[in-house]
Amino acid sequence: MFCSKCGAKNDESAIFCAKCGGGFIENPDSAQFVKPEQSARFEQRAQSENDSRAKQSDRQENARKSSDGEQVFKNPWKAYPEFWEKRLDFKSESGRFEFWSAWMLNSVFYSALLLIVFSYSAIFAGHTADWLVLFFNLLVISALLALLIPSIAISVRRLHDIGLHGLWLLLAPTGIGLIILIILFCLPSGYFIRKPL
Repeated sequence: MFCSKCGAKNDESAIFCAKCGGGFIENPDSAQFVKPEQSARFEQRAQSENDSRAKQSDRQENARKSSDGEQVFKNPWKAYPEFWEKRLDFKSESGRFEFWSAWMLNSVFYSALLLIVFSYSAIFAGHTADWLVLFFNLLVISALLALLIPSIAISVRRLHDIGLHGLWLLLAPTGIGLIILIILFCLPSGYFIRKPL
């Protein structure tokens, strides 16, 4: 008998090929054997498919864990540099964690800056030069302006992530619109994207 995988001849009583462990065929002339380079490509493709399935399974498991209410620990300090790297990106998407960690850390930094400026002004009121007060005011304004464009960009990306257009951000100047946007920012990824039946 001949192996269907490698073409090696084996004993008639053998169940599997002694060389490769494959199955048998009766007539080797009618069989098409797999060449070694084809076998290697097939194994590479199978390995990459297995890897992609494993990654997808891990993502689904992480999404299931976080949606089931289990506590998933993430580090906002690792997500914050992405806020600055994508400061002019208005086309991609940002998840809830990336969005809220950036807003939280920006709020902490800006509040700390304001606290320092106001405490300094309160402690040294009337005893400091006018140029120093002007310097602190310019520092606060420049920090606010530095955060403005990246904050708008991450808000637009968050709206894209839930399936809405970035123009929904124009609701922000209205009072009720800001509340609606906060609710929208809390929705999970792809909330408004229609899923196929």
